[in-house]
Amino acid sequence: MNRRNSPAQCQSKSPPMVSRRPLSFGARRCLTSSGVPPILTGMNARLTAFAALMAAAGLLMAAPAGAHHSFAAEFDGSKPMRLVGTITKVEWTNPHAFFYIDVKDDQGNVTKWACEGGGPGALSRRGWKKGDVKLGDTLIVDGYLARDGSHLIDARRVTLPDGRIVSGASAGDGGPQVPGTNP
Repeated sequence: MNRRNSPAQCQSKSPPMVSRRPLSFGARRCLTSSGVPPILTGMNARLTAFAALMAAAGLLMAAPAGAHHSFAAEFDGSKPMRLVGTITKVEWTNPHAFFYIDVKDDQGNVTKWACEGGGPGALSRRGWKKGDVKLGDTLIVDGYLARDGSHLIDARRVTLPDGRIVSGASAGDGGPQVPGTNP
């Protein structure tokens, strides 16, 4: 039977003793009769394992939150742009949905663009469902260029293949609102 040893038992038992150095809060470390520290037995073991599991889960959940950003952190509100292109890839994921389009210039050269929208839930509430766009469809995207000069645009207003115009922006991100859309 595993049970805690009282401080008097810890001081009197020398063979199972690991150390008599004080730990935090003035406690002394000793072992149970099975050679296991009392903190790792019974209910204490379950609580310790649960606390470790919750700490790990907290760290894992915090990672995606670091990816979220304000409009001004990544995009330049003074550089509006319109793209007309063919969809090559759709990532319907949190915290932002991305879709990728190939845009042809006047000479026929193709440039690949990434378009960032709001989260899937926000886009769905604005009337844009995952199945509304398919690979090969043509979209018109009005938005703002990335500050770093990459081929990334904040998709503020998107004209879907069926002619509907939806807001692709993240609500409340501090970016400019596009007239005629429902943010």
